[in-house]
Formats: sequence, structure tokens, C-alpha cells
Amino acid sequence: MKDFLLERSKRLLITEKNFVEDLRKQTNFLEEKIMTLEEKITELQTLMNEQAELADQMEALKDEIKAELTNQGVSELEIGDFNVKYTKYISHQFDRKAFKAEHENLYEEFSKEVPAVRLTLN
Repeated sequence: MKDFLLERSKRLLITEKNFVEDLRKQTNFLEEKIMTLEEKITELQTLMNEQAELADQMEALKDEIKAELTNQGVSELEIGDFNVKYTKYISHQFDRKAFKAEHENLYEEFSKEVPAVRLTLN
């Protein structure tokens, strides 16, 4: 009986050691995944910030180019390999809010739900 209990204790210890080792491996794996995800989110946030900065720079350059064309009194200019055009035009857009206010039933009848996904970083 003593040998049986000793053998059983050894098996339980081995099983416990294996369990603890597996748990450590899983924990390490999850920590690596979390860090990888955090790194991806950090990289995305950095790129989003850079994109916003670039958009601001692009808009400033466009404004400078439009101002120069206006100062020269031209709407088109060939310079280097570029042909730059500055054209004012009128665009027609549908005013959903006004239509909904005046024709709510029609608006509801022709509105449809569309599945969407949004990823937000704060």
C-alpha cells in the first residue's frame, strides 16, 4: 500500500508540474499576444497622427498654390511636369435632413439599415 501511495504521489506531482508548466506557457503566449496587439494599436495610432499632420500640410500647400494662381489671375498653369488647374464649380448634394423633415414617411420608406464596423482608438 505504501508503494502504491508513493507511486500515486509521484504521478500527481508530475501531473501538477505539467499543469503548472502548461499554464506558464499559455500565460506567456497570451502576454506575447497582448503585447503584439498593443504594439499594433500603438503603431496604428502613430500612423493616424501622422496622417492628420500630412493632411494639414497638404491642405496648407493647396491653399498656397490656389493663392498663387489667384494672384497671377489664372486658373491653369503649366509648371515643370505639372499642369495645375484651379476650378470653382457648384456641386449638387442631397439635403437628407431637410427631406426627412418635410417627407418623413418617404425618408423612412426608402431608408435601409446597412451593417457597419467601427474601430475607435482613444
